[in-house]
Amino acid sequence: MKKTIVNLFTGFLGVGKTTALRHLIEHRPTDEKWAIIVNEFGEVGIDGAALMNDELPVAEIAGGCLCCVAGPQMTVTVANLLRRERPDRLLIEASGLAHAAGVIDELREKPLSDALEVGAVITLVDPRQFVNGDYLRQPLYRDQVAIADVLVANKTDVADVPTMEAFRQQAAALFPPKTLVAEVTNGELEPWLAGAGDSTQAALSARCARWQQLWLDIDGLDVPARAAI
Repeated sequence: MKKTIVNLFTGFLGVGKTTALRHLIEHRPTDEKWAIIVNEFGEVGIDGAALMNDELPVAEIAGGCLCCVAGPQMTVTVANLLRRERPDRLLIEASGLAHAAGVIDELREKPLSDALEVGAVITLVDPRQFVNGDYLRQPLYRDQVAIADVLVANKTDVADVPTMEAFRQQAAALFPPKTLVAEVTNGELEPWLAGAGDSTQAALSARCARWQQLWLDIDGLDVPARAAI
Protein backbone atom coordinates (compact mmCIF):
# COMPACT_ATOMS: atom_id res chain seq x y z
CA MET A 1 0.00 0.00 0.00
CA LYS A 2 1.31 3.43 -0.91
CA LYS A 3 2.20 5.46 2.15
CA THR A 4 1.15 9.06 2.74
CA ILE A 5 4.05 11.50 2.93
CA VAL A 6 3.83 13.65 6.05
CA ASN A 7 5.59 17.00 6.36
CA LEU A 8 5.85 18.76 9.70
CA PHE A 9 5.71 22.57 9.75
CA THR A 10 7.31 24.04 12.82
CA GLY A 11 8.64 27.37 14.01
CA PHE A 12 8.48 29.76 16.91
CA LEU A 13 5.32 31.65 17.83
CA GLY A 14 4.35 34.36 15.34
CA VAL A 15 6.88 33.41 12.68
CA GLY A 16 4.21 32.94 10.00
CA LYS A 17 3.65 29.18 9.79
CA THR A 18 -0.06 29.43 9.07
CA THR A 19 0.45 32.08 6.38
CA ALA A 20 3.08 29.88 4.71
CA LEU A 21 0.82 26.85 4.92
CA ARG A 22 -2.03 28.77 3.33
CA HIS A 23 0.26 29.79 0.47
CA LEU A 24 1.26 26.17 -0.11
CA ILE A 25 -2.37 25.11 -0.06
CA GLU A 26 -3.29 27.70 -2.66
CA HIS A 27 -0.47 26.54 -4.98
CA ARG A 28 -0.48 22.81 -4.31
CA PRO A 29 -0.01 20.40 -7.24
CA THR A 30 -3.29 19.55 -8.92
CA ASP A 31 -2.40 15.86 -9.07
CA GLU A 32 -1.85 15.51 -5.31
CA LYS A 33 -4.52 15.13 -2.67
CA TRP A 34 -3.55 16.93 0.52
CA ALA A 35 -4.87 16.89 4.07
CA ILE A 36 -3.97 19.25 6.92
CA ILE A 37 -3.71 18.86 10.68
CA VAL A 38 -3.55 22.14 12.58
CA ASN A 39 -2.39 22.48 16.16
CA GLU A 40 -2.31 26.27 16.22
CA PHE A 41 -4.30 28.78 14.17
CA GLY A 42 -1.74 31.54 14.73
CA GLU A 43 -1.99 35.22 13.94
CA VAL A 44 -3.73 34.57 10.63
CA GLY A 45 -6.31 31.81 10.98
CA ILE A 46 -6.94 29.31 8.24
CA ASP A 47 -9.99 30.45 6.32
CA GLY A 48 -12.45 27.61 6.75
CA ALA A 49 -14.69 28.83 3.96
CA ALA A 50 -11.81 28.90 1.48
CA LEU A 51 -10.73 25.43 2.48
CA MET A 52 -14.26 24.16 2.14
CA ASN A 53 -14.43 25.52 -1.39
CA ASP A 54 -11.18 23.69 -2.17
CA GLU A 55 -12.51 20.51 -0.56
CA LEU A 56 -9.33 20.27 1.46
CA PRO A 57 -9.77 18.20 4.64
CA VAL A 58 -8.55 19.92 7.80
CA ALA A 59 -8.45 18.46 11.30
CA GLU A 60 -7.47 20.17 14.55
CA ILE A 61 -5.68 18.67 17.51
CA ALA A 62 -6.87 20.62 20.51
CA GLY A 63 -5.84 20.63 24.13
CA GLY A 64 -2.38 22.19 24.02
CA CYS A 65 0.76 22.02 21.95
CA LEU A 66 1.21 18.97 19.77
CA CYS A 67 4.07 17.48 21.77
CA CYS A 68 1.88 17.53 24.90
CA VAL A 69 -1.06 15.76 23.27
CA ALA A 70 1.06 13.40 21.14
CA GLY A 71 0.02 9.85 21.83
CA PRO A 72 -3.56 8.59 21.74
CA GLN A 73 -5.18 11.85 20.60
CA MET A 74 -2.70 12.51 17.80
CA THR A 75 -2.69 8.87 16.70
CA VAL A 76 -6.48 8.76 16.53
CA THR A 77 -6.72 12.10 14.70
CA VAL A 78 -4.10 11.14 12.12
CA ALA A 79 -5.44 7.61 11.64
CA ASN A 80 -9.02 8.78 11.16
CA LEU A 81 -7.98 11.43 8.65
CA LEU A 82 -5.90 8.95 6.66
CA ARG A 83 -8.65 6.36 6.67
CA ARG A 84 -11.30 8.85 5.62
CA GLU A 85 -9.40 10.88 3.02
CA ARG A 86 -6.49 8.68 1.86
CA PRO A 87 -4.35 11.73 1.00
CA ASP A 88 -1.08 11.67 -0.93
CA ARG A 89 0.39 14.20 1.48
CA LEU A 90 -0.36 15.22 5.05
CA LEU A 91 0.86 18.58 6.34
CA ILE A 92 0.98 19.09 10.11
CA GLU A 93 1.27 22.61 11.47
CA ALA A 94 2.71 22.25 14.97
CA SER A 95 2.29 24.74 17.76
CA GLY A 96 5.10 27.22 18.19
CA LEU A 97 5.63 25.57 21.59
CA ALA A 98 6.01 22.05 20.20
CA HIS A 99 9.19 20.03 20.45
CA ALA A 100 9.35 18.84 16.85
CA ALA A 101 11.60 15.87 17.58
CA GLY A 102 8.97 14.35 19.85
CA VAL A 103 6.29 14.75 17.19
CA ILE A 104 8.51 13.08 14.57
CA ASP A 105 9.19 10.19 16.94
CA GLU A 106 5.46 9.70 17.38
CA LEU A 107 4.85 9.68 13.63
CA ARG A 108 7.56 7.04 13.19
CA GLU A 109 6.03 4.70 15.75
CA LYS A 110 3.47 2.04 14.94
CA PRO A 111 0.67 2.13 14.00
CA LEU A 112 1.23 5.48 12.21
CA SER A 113 4.51 4.34 10.65
CA ASP A 114 2.60 1.65 8.75
CA ALA A 115 0.73 4.34 6.82
CA LEU A 116 3.12 7.30 6.83
CA GLU A 117 6.45 8.15 5.25
CA VAL A 118 8.04 10.96 7.24
CA GLY A 119 9.16 13.61 4.76
CA ALA A 120 11.03 16.84 5.21
CA VAL A 121 10.57 18.87 8.37
CA ILE A 122 10.15 22.53 7.40
CA THR A 123 11.11 25.07 10.06
CA LEU A 124 10.28 28.74 9.59
CA VAL A 125 12.33 31.34 11.43
CA ASP A 126 12.33 35.09 11.72
CA PRO A 127 15.93 36.06 10.78
CA ARG A 128 15.90 38.80 13.42
CA GLN A 129 15.29 36.14 16.07
CA PHE A 130 17.67 33.64 14.49
CA VAL A 131 20.68 35.93 14.90
CA ASN A 132 19.67 36.85 18.46
CA GLY A 133 21.64 34.81 20.97
CA ASP A 134 18.79 34.96 23.47
CA TYR A 135 16.66 32.81 21.15
CA LEU A 136 19.40 30.32 20.35
CA ARG A 137 19.93 29.74 24.06
CA GLN A 138 16.37 28.45 24.38
CA PRO A 139 16.22 24.63 24.10
CA LEU A 140 12.89 24.74 22.27
CA TYR A 141 14.21 27.11 19.61
CA ARG A 142 17.37 25.03 19.13
CA ASP A 143 15.26 21.89 18.85
CA GLN A 144 13.14 23.37 16.06
CA VAL A 145 16.19 24.55 14.12
CA ALA A 146 18.12 21.31 14.64
CA ILE A 147 15.29 19.04 13.46
CA ALA A 148 14.73 20.99 10.22
CA ASP A 149 15.56 19.53 6.85
CA VAL A 150 14.43 22.80 5.24
CA LEU A 151 15.15 26.06 7.06
CA VAL A 152 13.14 29.04 5.80
CA ALA A 153 13.77 32.63 6.79
CA ASN A 154 10.40 34.35 6.61
CA LYS A 155 9.67 38.08 7.05
CA THR A 156 12.89 38.97 5.24
CA ASP A 157 11.32 42.23 4.08
CA VAL A 158 11.50 43.60 7.63
CA ALA A 159 15.06 42.45 8.33
CA ASP A 160 17.94 44.78 7.51
CA VAL A 161 20.98 43.87 5.42
CA PRO A 162 23.35 43.12 8.34
CA THR A 163 20.72 40.81 9.86
CA MET A 164 20.31 38.87 6.62
CA GLU A 165 24.08 38.58 6.19
CA ALA A 166 24.39 37.23 9.72
CA PHE A 167 21.52 34.81 9.10
CA ARG A 168 23.21 33.43 5.98
CA GLN A 169 26.51 32.96 7.75
CA GLN A 170 24.96 31.23 10.76
CA ALA A 171 22.63 29.05 8.68
CA ALA A 172 25.49 27.95 6.43
CA ALA A 173 27.51 26.96 9.50
CA LEU A 174 24.83 24.63 10.89
CA PHE A 175 25.86 21.00 11.26
CA PRO A 176 24.67 18.77 9.88
CA PRO A 177 23.91 21.07 6.95
CA LYS A 178 20.32 21.64 5.91
CA THR A 179 18.98 20.18 2.68
CA LEU A 180 17.67 23.63 1.79
CA VAL A 181 18.00 27.10 3.28
CA ALA A 182 15.71 29.73 1.80
CA GLU A 183 14.50 33.30 2.20
CA VAL A 184 10.89 34.37 1.65
CA THR A 185 8.48 37.17 2.43
CA ASN A 186 4.87 36.73 3.53
CA GLY A 187 5.31 32.96 3.74
CA GLU A 188 5.41 32.62 -0.05
CA LEU A 189 6.90 29.14 -0.24
CA GLU A 190 7.22 27.43 -3.58
CA PRO A 191 4.70 24.57 -3.91
CA TRP A 192 7.37 21.95 -4.59
CA LEU A 193 8.84 22.61 -1.15
CA ALA A 194 6.41 20.11 0.32
CA GLY A 195 6.39 18.54 -3.13
CA ALA A 196 6.88 15.42 -5.11
CA GLY A 197 8.54 13.12 -2.63
CA ASP A 198 11.57 12.51 -4.86
CA SER A 199 14.65 13.18 -2.74
CA THR A 200 17.29 12.49 -5.38
CA GLN A 201 20.01 15.11 -5.76
CA ALA A 202 19.09 15.72 -9.41
CA ALA A 203 15.47 16.40 -8.48
CA LEU A 204 16.48 18.78 -5.72
CA SER A 205 18.80 20.67 -8.05
CA ALA A 206 16.06 21.00 -10.66
CA ARG A 207 13.66 22.38 -8.10
CA CYS A 208 16.23 24.89 -6.90
CA ALA A 209 16.56 26.22 -10.44
CA ARG A 210 12.84 27.05 -10.31
CA TRP A 211 13.14 28.99 -7.05
CA GLN A 212 14.85 32.27 -7.74
CA GLN A 213 14.87 33.29 -4.09
CA LEU A 214 17.11 30.43 -3.02
CA TRP A 215 20.52 31.71 -1.98
CA LEU A 216 22.16 28.41 -1.02
CA ASP A 217 23.49 26.10 -3.73
CA ILE A 218 22.70 22.59 -2.51
CA ASP A 219 24.41 20.60 -5.28
CA GLY A 220 27.15 19.45 -2.90
CA LEU A 221 24.96 18.63 0.09
CA ASP A 222 23.84 15.18 1.12
CA VAL A 223 20.07 14.85 1.39
CA PRO A 224 18.91 13.30 4.66
CA ALA A 225 17.58 9.81 4.01
CA ARG A 226 14.13 10.61 5.38
CA ALA A 227 13.70 13.89 3.48
CA ALA A 228 10.92 13.64 0.93
CA ILE A 229 10.47 17.17 -0.35
